[in-house]
Amino acid sequence: MDEDQQSAPPLTLWWWKLQQRFVLLPLFAIAIIFGIGFAAYTLLEARASQQVLIASTEKHLLEFVQQQARGLNIRLDAIARRGQLFASQTQRALIHPAPNPTDAELQVTDEGVLHKAFNDGGAALFFSALYPRDPQKDRLTAARLLSLQSLMTDLYRTESLIQQVYINTARTEHVIYPFIQVLKQYPPHTDVRDHAFFYSADEEHNPRRTPVWTPVYLDPAGRGWMLSNVAPVYLGNTLTAVVGMDITVQAFVSQLQQIELPWDGAYAMLLDAEGMVLAMPPQAEQDWGVKELTEHTYPKTPSSQLGNQFKPETFNLFQRPDFASLTLPMRQDPSGLLHVDLQQTSVVAWASVTETNWKFMLVVPEPTLYLETYTLSHEHQRILVAVAGVSISLWLILIILMWQRTKRTAYLFTEALASLYLTHNKLSKNHQSTPDDKGKLPQIKTNPFSLDIEALTNTQEFIQLQKVLNRACSAQGVCFNEYHQQEFYIWCQRLCELWFQRSHQPCVLITSTHEVLYFNHAWENHLGLGIQQPKTKEKIYELFRQQALPLYPETRLLQVTRDQSQGTNFLLYLVPLHMQPQIEDKTQEAALFLGICLDMSSIVEKQTRLSVNSQRVREASQIKSGFIAAVSNEARAPLNTVIGLAELLKEAGETQEHPFNAQHLGFIDAILESSNQLLAIIEDVGQLSDLEQGTTSIKPIPFQPESLVQDVLAQFESQAQAKALQIKADIDTRIPQYLLADEYRLKQVLNHLMSNAIKFTRQGHVHLNVDLIEGPAHPKANHNNQLWLRFAVSDTGVGIHALDTNHLFRPFSQLEMGYGREHGGAGIGLTLSKHLIEQMGGDIQVKSRIGQGSVFSVCLPCQPIEASQTQVQDAHILVVDDGPVNTMLARAILEKSGYQVSVVHDGYQALHCAKHTDFDLVLMDIFMPEIDGIETTRRWRASLHGHNRRIPIIALTANALEQDRDTFFAAGMNDYLGKPYRPTQLRQMVAKWLAYLHTESLSCSSMDP
Repeated sequence: MDEDQQSAPPLTLWWWKLQQRFVLLPLFAIAIIFGIGFAAYTLLEARASQQVLIASTEKHLLEFVQQQARGLNIRLDAIARRGQLFASQTQRALIHPAPNPTDAELQVTDEGVLHKAFNDGGAALFFSALYPRDPQKDRLTAARLLSLQSLMTDLYRTESLIQQVYINTARTEHVIYPFIQVLKQYPPHTDVRDHAFFYSADEEHNPRRTPVWTPVYLDPAGRGWMLSNVAPVYLGNTLTAVVGMDITVQAFVSQLQQIELPWDGAYAMLLDAEGMVLAMPPQAEQDWGVKELTEHTYPKTPSSQLGNQFKPETFNLFQRPDFASLTLPMRQDPSGLLHVDLQQTSVVAWASVTETNWKFMLVVPEPTLYLETYTLSHEHQRILVAVAGVSISLWLILIILMWQRTKRTAYLFTEALASLYLTHNKLSKNHQSTPDDKGKLPQIKTNPFSLDIEALTNTQEFIQLQKVLNRACSAQGVCFNEYHQQEFYIWCQRLCELWFQRSHQPCVLITSTHEVLYFNHAWENHLGLGIQQPKTKEKIYELFRQQALPLYPETRLLQVTRDQSQGTNFLLYLVPLHMQPQIEDKTQEAALFLGICLDMSSIVEKQTRLSVNSQRVREASQIKSGFIAAVSNEARAPLNTVIGLAELLKEAGETQEHPFNAQHLGFIDAILESSNQLLAIIEDVGQLSDLEQGTTSIKPIPFQPESLVQDVLAQFESQAQAKALQIKADIDTRIPQYLLADEYRLKQVLNHLMSNAIKFTRQGHVHLNVDLIEGPAHPKANHNNQLWLRFAVSDTGVGIHALDTNHLFRPFSQLEMGYGREHGGAGIGLTLSKHLIEQMGGDIQVKSRIGQGSVFSVCLPCQPIEASQTQVQDAHILVVDDGPVNTMLARAILEKSGYQVSVVHDGYQALHCAKHTDFDLVLMDIFMPEIDGIETTRRWRASLHGHNRRIPIIALTANALEQDRDTFFAAGMNDYLGKPYRPTQLRQMVAKWLAYLHTESLSCSSMDP
């Protein structure tokens, strides 16, 4: 090769430079742009995710704090309610006498201190020597106060936070539970009135006379640092005593430490309304620079009065300047969250306890709280590093592959050039080319590659504006004269114009004097309440054509009317801005009110239509009930005729003269059975109609539970025997012999339940259990001197699915599965039972499992009746009956039982006798000449006075239908006994009403008709 060939660059390098310029550099530029875009997107996405995660974490933290505050509020409210109950019971105890304690129980020291000598498991007693002691009066007072020991014990045991329960009187008389050695703890001349747990409840500090909380103080009873819930006890307008329940700081600390916090290193604190630390765990002491006061050393002997000792001011975070950035928002906002630099950067969240206005505060280190955020950030960083590493690796691989490809391409082109060179030599020889002087072929100086290479107005806006104006009002409250007021109003107008000029909601800004400062276009266009010039100082209430419009210091919804004739109603939502800062002359208030107006005309119109429709539904229901009642009454008469004729036909067919065959008698029995079933359905439907109309009455009468249960079992004994079922009843022996309730309605309910139990039980048993409910078994047990009974009907039938129990008490409904149409029935028995039991003040429940049976439980309140046997046996009974045989029978039965009996034969004689003789009970026949028993009873109740007017009157009649029962009760009768009756029935009826008459729980009003 010549010098030109030797100086020319190798083909491989030349081709590699081309690849770099036209392939690698464009690809690298594209990759750089893509990488920057991907990194930017990843970082922005990571930041957005972090912000969302931070917001979610902080929201969760704030919700957790608010939840804990609500839980603490519930406990404190419960303690306050216990304090109110404790105060009312103490007031009663101080009024009513109590048995005096024994001399061994109470002793007097040489200094004149009356105290309880030994621990009997109850409370300790300490009467200070500050006042001269009167032994007789002191023992009476001690007896009254010690009568509350059981209540104090219950208060102490039912709430784990409560450490002590006590009573302090104005005469320095002190009762405390649990028992302490009072002589070792209190000086003889202790004056409890000087302590916070007494004077915090007096008239000066607590004019509302409600339970209040004291600040944290050092307990003179030796339990260390604590705070109390105290309630005053007034006799008239005199503060007689203060009752209280103590909670130690250590108890609060333990409660805070028991909270399961989902963040490591977090802890909870409790502050009172003034910023004083009530309780903090040990890990908080280093952050806040104070050590919690959970222990205190008392002197061994109570040589002097132990005065009030409160927590030092260093515990008041609101007064410490080093925490001003935190405490200022805590004072203003009921709940919130801030970042604070403590021993480490932490997040402080708080929420107010509404019962006491305390602050529940939770401190969480930022690394712990935002752990997931930091983890997410690290994950994004690792992703970016991994993507960068993969990209670099791919580039290296691409460069290596392209270098290999370049060398291969250069080799192929070299071969092509060599082939071209040989071809050129051959052509030169064919054209007789001559060699040069040296005998070489001419060099090809042309490049073989001649290539062309160069070719934010919504609701949130409203809240934000409210905050801005609030801050402006607060700033103007420092110096606010009349000139500043006008300038400030102009500033507020401009701010509202910028904020609400495009809002679709009618908005208005007014002053505390009702003057309109600003309104937007929606206010004028939508409501038609425009103002030509705000400077005219037109009043807001004039726009609504009202005399006045009240403005309140808190947010209110006010309903206003624009046009009464057209029914144009609006709802004005007014938000006060700040707390009305005072101006210099103190004659006006400069508060502003920001309002949004809503058109309520359509809602009022819908409510009117709904009211009209509801009235129509009620009228339709009344018409339906009246129709059912009329049809039921009309159907009874022909149905009674069918039943009577069928019974006569059966009696005739069973005679020997014209006997019917067995098939005919079966037909008659089927007619009777179907007729009786139809009559029962008609009576149930009629009674359901009476319940819907509200005409069903409940008449409590004395009854014997045992007799009632036996009557119910006797009614269903034949049905149970026909199905080979075991039927029995168990009655609690603690139930009194006589009770007061509506026996007739109760028997109705038990009949329905027993009928269903036997109907749906193929084999096994049906049991009726009657139990006395005590204590927590029922929420109303032992209330108002009532006894609660549970009548439980259990069976081993097909059972009811849990999802079907809600449909059991719907009228005219039957369940599928075991309770299908195969059993028959109208489906209203349980509905009637539920209505009747609820009218009697009880409830009915069902528990059932498929294939195992059901238990229907009726819980019912009853009044116990107790009477002395002597009073009952000396009773004087008046028998009013025109039948000599009936009067002879009644006299014989009653005189044999030890009663004094008088007999008259008509109503006039009965009324005449009652004016001169006192009786204890009247047996009144219904059908008598002159005036019947119903009219006689009416006159008896209306004309007589004194004892005879209230005595029980029992009807003796052959009519015992539902409507007859209501007629008897409406006339003033108390019970009825159907004829013919057995001697035992008459004795039981008389005995229960005499017992009811002479019981101490009998009120005169209950006997009045």
